[in-house]
Amino acid sequence: YLRINPYYRRLAASQSIDRREKSFLRENIISAENLIKAINQRHMTMYRVATRILERQREFFERGIAFLKPMILRDIAEDLKLHESTISRCTRGKYGQTPYGLFELKFFFTNGIETTSGNEISSSAIKEQIKQMIMNENITDPLSDIDIWKKLTLDGLKIERKTVSNYRDELGLLPKHLRRRIVKKP
Repeated sequence: YLRINPYYRRLAASQSIDRREKSFLRENIISAENLIKAINQRHMTMYRVATRILERQREFFERGIAFLKPMILRDIAEDLKLHESTISRCTRGKYGQTPYGLFELKFFFTNGIETTSGNEISSSAIKEQIKQMIMNENITDPLSDIDIWKKLTLDGLKIERKTVSNYRDELGLLPKHLRRRIVKKP
């Protein structure tokens, strides 16, 4: 909580200092008041943006990354009647602790991929599915990008095989031929 020391307000109002000192104090008090207003406004904007992200991504907070919904900066900007650049600045470099880890607020803004039912699923949720498939694969017979693509399309996603490959690369996961492990039998 920021405030201006009352001593300086009293001093600026007193008759014991000359005009130049009064002017100096008043200018600096006004400057300090403007700074405090700007900080409070920024705090309120951050609070409103974070609250709106929480409302729109409630399923993520309750159930995990697989339930992250597609959302873009414009969605929050329109909800709060702010400019997209304000939302961008407000979320850049800011983090939130969730039940699933610490995430930059930018994480919650993802594009979506359409499903056969006409809904959209977040690209982050799809990446999480790919990651889980690879983490749970048979180490002697890993899944290829085509295998992963087939599973995702059977689950109702309209996704390209190349997109699966790109997402796997973004996750830092190796292609099938480099993930294969030979297990020697005793």
